[in-house]
Amino acid sequence: SGITIAPSTIDSWVKQLGDLLTPLYDSMVNVIKKDHYLQADETPIKVLDSQKKGKSHRGYYWVYHSPLKNIVVFDYKKGRNKDAPRKILDEFEGYLQTDGYQVENSK
Repeated sequence: SGITIAPSTIDSWVKQLGDLLTPLYDSMVNVIKKDHYLQADETPIKVLDSQKKGKSHRGYYWVYHSPLKNIVVFDYKKGRNKDAPRKILDEFEGYLQTDGYQVENSK
């Protein structure tokens, strides 16, 4: 329709949407923490670096699947160390199915 929208306006809309979705995300995390069986894995992704134009770094989506509740939660972290899954797994009690990467076992 020929309307020009400034990138800063679109960025603001995306941020506002993220803010609205945060309570839903937090609720989903709380539900899977209370489950007694989780599947977890991390997947590397390229992330654009805002400090270096045209450059990227490796980030990770940590994926948590609750097959009993049919819920999947994606948690982005910059790294793959033992602190990455801590927010979700610290209060988790039950069976955790992983590919054996040792970070998931290091509470």
